[in-house]
Amino acid sequence: MDGISAQEARAQRFSSRTSLQDRYDELSRRRREEIKRMQAASAEDAQRTLDTAVALVGTCQEYCPEFEKVERHLRNEVKRLEMRLDDETEPDYTRMVKAFARPNDINSTKLPSDVRPPPKTVDYLFHSLLPQAPSWISAQEFIFDRTRAIRQDFTIQGGSRGAIAVECHERIARFHILSLHESRIGPQPDRDWEVALREHCFIPALTTLMQYYDDFRAEGVIFPNEAEFRCYRLLLQIRDGDVGRRTQRIPSEVFASPWIQSAITLRSLLQHPTSIKSGRALSVPYAFTRLLKELKRPSTSLLMACLVDTHLMTLRKETLRAMAGSYLNISISVPTFQTLLGFNTPVEAEAFATEAGLKILTEKSPREIAINKSVAQNITPCEFPLCAVHGTIAHTVMASTLQHSQPKLERNPLGSSRSEVT
Repeated sequence: MDGISAQEARAQRFSSRTSLQDRYDELSRRRREEIKRMQAASAEDAQRTLDTAVALVGTCQEYCPEFEKVERHLRNEVKRLEMRLDDETEPDYTRMVKAFARPNDINSTKLPSDVRPPPKTVDYLFHSLLPQAPSWISAQEFIFDRTRAIRQDFTIQGGSRGAIAVECHERIARFHILSLHESRIGPQPDRDWEVALREHCFIPALTTLMQYYDDFRAEGVIFPNEAEFRCYRLLLQIRDGDVGRRTQRIPSEVFASPWIQSAITLRSLLQHPTSIKSGRALSVPYAFTRLLKELKRPSTSLLMACLVDTHLMTLRKETLRAMAGSYLNISISVPTFQTLLGFNTPVEAEAFATEAGLKILTEKSPREIAINKSVAQNITPCEFPLCAVHGTIAHTVMASTLQHSQPKLERNPLGSSRSEVT
């Protein structure tokens, strides 16, 4: 019989499991001792003033602490992207990345041995793991969780760690913008995932960045990408009534930057359909056309276009409602409809019209779409498929993530903002 017998294989697995349990027991013992030392240090620290208190400093030099590796291995909680490339049933400890732990987790006591060097882990996620993944979507949820853990490590270590903290949060935020766009592409976009990504990852990362910029600016330290990320903040929450007050607090030199000025222009065009009076409904389609032209300008970056894309469904709905409420039983050609609402192809335009309850006049050449006032009462957001901003954006996004870090951000949104990779 070739190879080992089933009984021998079972014995090997049992032996391996036993040795793994022994290793876990040993690491648990060390962990308890480390907790005792940390508690003793905390008792001494309680006598110190806030200025002299000692902050926790991480000592783990791997992507994942050894205790977590063994613990997740025993619990069969190792993700597919952490398995060996030649055997997807066996964990590869060199590929395991620390998972996010909720604060109320019974095992969430954070020790120096739990906390890692974040820049090294960010580089691994974006420049090693992501290119090896079968697709962007297959890696998205994994990186979603692991970047939360990275941000958590910064919080555990007392929040800001200088320029390193700012850079890591900037790179993570860029990834979340790309993910928001990618989650909207395809026949069945995942709306629940999009909301979770926005609420639990992107907004917290962006909010922390704003705090970093404000705190460092008060100390006289200015970061070169501040205008870029304040621009994203403006484009993220179009309906936020507090944006005007926050915009007034943006430093004058940042406010005057092309990033902010372009974001203000895009915001005004995005808000146009919901702010018009009934007598000006005819202007809505043309405002949408202006928005599409603005997206093609050199001043509009790839990531800005991705954020604008998150608002297109609502904007198309409002534009079509305005058109239906203004025109009396007219029909327009599919190419014109495609141009007015910014679709990539006539097929997308017809699919959108069909979902909205519009009739396609197939006997016409070119085909036409009938629009009337009765349709305006039946348009709801859930009836519209989500499409890319323009035809090449998805390919540009995917290609850019496979490049190595470059100092030019538009070539590689996930790259380090410095001239060298951490």
